[in-house]
Amino acid sequence: NTAPYTIATLYAPPFPVIDLDTTVLCDAGQVNLDLAVDPISGKGVLRVWANGGTTLNRLETQIGVPIQLSQVTRDWLGAATSTLSAVGNIVGSAMGGSISGAISGVANGIESAARALTPRSQSLGPGGGFIDIRPLAWTLDQQFFTPVDDDINENGRPLCQVRQISALGGYMLIQDGDVAISGTKAEADEIRSLLESGFYYE
Repeated sequence: NTAPYTIATLYAPPFPVIDLDTTVLCDAGQVNLDLAVDPISGKGVLRVWANGGTTLNRLETQIGVPIQLSQVTRDWLGAATSTLSAVGNIVGSAMGGSISGAISGVANGIESAARALTPRSQSLGPGGGFIDIRPLAWTLDQQFFTPVDDDINENGRPLCQVRQISALGGYMLIQDGDVAISGTKAEADEIRSLLESGFYYE
């Protein structure tokens, strides 16, 4: 028995829970999964199929992750330039008789050289992550429910044929009952409503 008496669920991380059509699985010897990942975008596409190519489900999710690249640099030329500039300022201030200017030049030169030697980090791309997609974690779970036995004598079963009531017996539920009587339209509609709502005939 297929749905609703059988439920098939596929767990294939990182994809969400996948419900499979049991009307296809009832004749399938195996379930096949095709996984394709775009190396540029990192998007993955999972196709679940059986019975020679019948697609049971198709899902997309983000599997690959972008990696953040960083580079650390130091401005050696800037440090050297700042040092030479500081020396020149010190000499100039000292020759001019400005001791405070010489001290200020030393402080500024040290600060500029230190700033130039401070490592600078440049990053490209957002932060990445990791997703566990081990194939061993993929499982197919099935639930089976036992229906009650058919009570053909009392409740019948789907006939799906055009028949006359006199040729049948037991419980009947008529679909689009055709009523031909000599009464009024209201009486015919009432009889048809009775037939389509179910009745017992012996």
